[in-house]
Amino acid sequence: MLLKIYQDNPNYNDVNRVADTLNGGGIVILPTDTLYAFVCSMEFKKAVETIARLKGFSLKKAKYSMLCPDISTVAEYVRPMDRDTFQLLRQCLPGPFTFIMDANGNVPRNYLNPNRTIGVRVPAHPVFNAVVNAVGCPLIGTSVRTLDDDRESEYLTDP
Repeated sequence: MLLKIYQDNPNYNDVNRVADTLNGGGIVILPTDTLYAFVCSMEFKKAVETIARLKGFSLKKAKYSMLCPDISTVAEYVRPMDRDTFQLLRQCLPGPFTFIMDANGNVPRNYLNPNRTIGVRVPAHPVFNAVVNAVGCPLIGTSVRTLDDDRESEYLTDP
């Protein structure tokens, strides 16, 4: 199914259809403020495994980001941060940055690397924001492009 959701005025019936797909364990492609991304709900390990297969790598070697609606949600999944780190997050997010943070016990084990860190993002894109808020939990995502694909311009969210 292909849904066109306009960023200037997202149709919330379509946003809810996407959220229902994600809450049912599905995978969707969403625009972020950098590239399009494969995303799924963090509650469905099988969906994360499917994204790894689509990208052509094993789950253990996968590089995912936790995509959150806001900084307060980020704080629920990372270890307590000092004031300087929090100020940096406030200055940069939402935006096109991924921060590698120490994960806390709320992050499911299958998303952690041996260092117990996770990449966190708060994309600044209206369609993404509408979907992640409708889903009600952070999304797990990775760019649509493959590791050997250097043609980023084909994946930009604003063609």
